[in-house]
Amino acid sequence: MALDPGNFSAHEELARLAEQRDELELAAEHFEAAWRLRPDRRDLLLDLGRVWKEMGRDGDSIAALIAAWRGASARVSEQARVLKLGWAYNIVKDDQEALRWFDRARRSPDPAVSTQALRAYRNLVPGLERFRTTLRAYPIYSTRWHDAFGYAQIKTEARLAFLPLRPYVSLRLIGDFRGSVQTAFGPQFLSDRSAIAAAGLATIPWYGLPGWFETGEALFFRRTPQDRARMKPDYRGGVSYGKGFGHLLASGSHGLFAESNIDGVFVSRFSNDSLLYSQNRFGYTLRSTEGFGGFHLQALWNANLTADAQRQYWANFVESGPGFRFRFDSLPASPMVSISFLRGAYLMNDGNPRRPNYNELRVSVWYAIARLAHSSPPPSRAPRRRSLIASSVPIQVRGPRFFRRWA
Repeated sequence: MALDPGNFSAHEELARLAEQRDELELAAEHFEAAWRLRPDRRDLLLDLGRVWKEMGRDGDSIAALIAAWRGASARVSEQARVLKLGWAYNIVKDDQEALRWFDRARRSPDPAVSTQALRAYRNLVPGLERFRTTLRAYPIYSTRWHDAFGYAQIKTEARLAFLPLRPYVSLRLIGDFRGSVQTAFGPQFLSDRSAIAAAGLATIPWYGLPGWFETGEALFFRRTPQDRARMKPDYRGGVSYGKGFGHLLASGSHGLFAESNIDGVFVSRFSNDSLLYSQNRFGYTLRSTEGFGGFHLQALWNANLTADAQRQYWANFVESGPGFRFRFDSLPASPMVSISFLRGAYLMNDGNPRRPNYNELRVSVWYAIARLAHSSPPPSRAPRRRSLIASSVPIQVRGPRFFRRWA
C-alpha cells in the first residue's frame, strides 16, 4: 500500500483481512477506497454496507445497500435487496418482518450473503420464539470465607405476543461446601443449601431495564438451629440494569472498556429484606490469541457496593481491587473465568463477628446457554473460510444482549 496507494487489489485484500480481525474502521476505509478505484465493482458496496452495519452506522449502511441495489448487476442488486429489507425492518422494530427476510437471505447460494443473514437470523430468533430455556451456572471460590459456593438456575419462559410480560417456571440450586463457620455468636451458615422451584412473570426489558417477580417453594437439604423446617415458601423479585461501553470481552474486540451492573432484589426468606448490588469494572481488553483456543483476556479494576434495607452487617460493604477475566472463543458457550484481588470494608459493624476490613481472592466462572423451542436449519451451502471467521462476531441486530452471544 505504501509503494502503490492506487493498487485496487491491495485495498480489497487489506479490507477483507481487517474485517476478519474485527478492525472494522480499517476495513471500511479500504472497502470504500477499493470501490472508488473501481466504481463498477458494486459488490464492494455490499461489503461496505455490512461493515458499516456492524459499526452501528445504520444510515450509511442502508445508503450503501441502496447504491448497490440500483447498480447494473442483477446478482448484486438481489443480494442488497435481501439484506437491506431485513436490516431496514429491524431498525424500525418490525422484527417479525425482518426475520422473514433474513430467513430468505440465509438460504442464498452465495456464502457471503447466507453467512450474514444467518447471523442476523440467529440474533433475532431468541426474542421471537414462543418458548426459550436458559441455563446459568455461577460457581465461586472465596478466601474471605474459605469456601466454594454454587448457584445455578434453569428457566423456561414463554413469549406472549399480546402482553409485555413473559411467564416462566424456574428451578434454582444454591449451596456451598463448608457449611458453617464458628463465631463468637455461634455457628454462622454460609448458604441455604436449597433447591427453589418457582413460577413467575418477567417484563420485556424497557431501555435495558427488566423486572421480574416469582413465587415458589424452597426445599432445604439441611436443617439449622434457627430454622428446622424442611420446606418454606419463597417469594422474590427485582429489577436489573447492565451497560457496557467500549471494547467488551467479545470475539475480536480489543481496547478500553467499562461495565456497570446494578441489581435490586427482594427475598422473603431473608426477613423480607431488599438488597442492592452495584458491580462496576473498567480496564483494557487485549487481543485474542490465534492459538490456545482463542484465549481472550481483560485486565480490569473492580469497584463494588452491596447494601440492604435492614442494615445487616453481612449485606453492607464496599470493595475494590484489580483483577482479570478470560475466556476461550473456541469453547461452546464461551464460559468466562474471573479472578479478582479485593480489599473490602463493612459499612455496618453491629453484630459483626469479624474485623471491619477484609482481603479476598475471589475466583468465579460464569456459564450460560440457551435452547430454543425450534432449532434453526443451516444455510443451503457451507460458507467459505473467510465467512466462517467473520461469523464469530455478533452482528449489531437488536435483540436480548445475552442471546446475541450464546443463542
